[in-house]
Amino acid sequence: MDSETILKTLHDRLKVQRYANNTIKSYCGYAQIFLEYMNKYRTLNEIPNAEIEGFINEKVFQDNISASYQRSLVGAIKKIYELVNNQSIEL
Repeated sequence: MDSETILKTLHDRLKVQRYANNTIKSYCGYAQIFLEYMNKYRTLNEIPNAEIEGFINEKVFQDNISASYQRSLVGAIKKIYELVNNQSIEL
């Protein structure tokens, strides 16, 4: 599934779950950042947890993101896996 399809599916499923429009927009924005970073992988299943943790650590330590940004980013990644991939991940 390509990034565009993942983002569309995420958007649609968040909408069905009656998330607020601003929340949907935020989650999709965070999801897009994550998917662009992980573009070398063809599917979500191919992305190792260590790679996801490395991405988050890079954002925290190199990009100096805030704790709230980090929580939102992690939340968006979890939602991608939960709503698009029907999979639960621990981060």
